[in-house]
Amino acid sequence: RSPRPPVPPLRPRCLRMLVGHSDEVWSVSVSPDGRRAVSGSRDGTLRLWDLGTGACLAVYHAGAEVDSVVFSPDGRRIVCGTLDGQLHFLTPVNLPPSGPPLVTPVRLWLFGAVRVQGDGNVVPAPGRGDDRLTVLCSWCGRRFPVRDDTVGRQIPCPLESCGKPLQINPFVVDGRDAVGESGGA
Repeated sequence: RSPRPPVPPLRPRCLRMLVGHSDEVWSVSVSPDGRRAVSGSRDGTLRLWDLGTGACLAVYHAGAEVDSVVFSPDGRRIVCGTLDGQLHFLTPVNLPPSGPPLVTPVRLWLFGAVRVQGDGNVVPAPGRGDDRLTVLCSWCGRRFPVRDDTVGRQIPCPLESCGKPLQINPFVVDGRDAVGESGGA
């Protein structure tokens, strides 16, 4: 018999429900400071959560089932992988309140021809970047440029025929990250 009292069984309790995904959650990562979490789901979305309140701060539609998510070591970036083999490099900025449709700014990198190395690895040849951030309006379906300082903010669609309000996603998809060209968004 041990002189120490028996240890009661561990009974974890639920501190908070993070509600929002419409299908199985396949990956979760907690930010280095422990204040936020990011989750990736079979529903094709990545969600950023405030762990203190349980609020969903942002949603990113990845276009395919999200099977992996991770914060960068400094907590400023998020990378998600999808089942179709894509990597998405995201930077949350100026987290928005709820409101108008959320649209995601994109900075494209146009790759040149693809080259196959001797070991079979496929490497994109140098291409050219487009430094402009653009978004696709949820209302009229047309793409237009936005300034960096509009990220995470609400703006009207600048197209004369539309003008409806849009919430610019705090996640910036920056194709330069994939080729090491970005100094940060």
